[in-house]
Amino acid sequence: MLRIADPQIRFGRFDGAGRILFPVWMAWTLSMSKIPILWMSIVPETLWAIAQWLPLRRG
Repeated sequence: MLRIADPQIRFGRFDGAGRILFPVWMAWTLSMSKIPILWMSIVPETLWAIAQWLPLRRG
């Protein structure tokens, strides 16, 4: 919500860091639980994190 109300690169980086930590946490859960359905969340979340970070890298 903060990024929508006040779009700053700093807020985008915080959001991007959270977006990267989420699939890392899911990958850790996958390694511990061996539930393959988690891949259905890990892959899109990782791709979305990359897409979100690319504009920030140019800025």
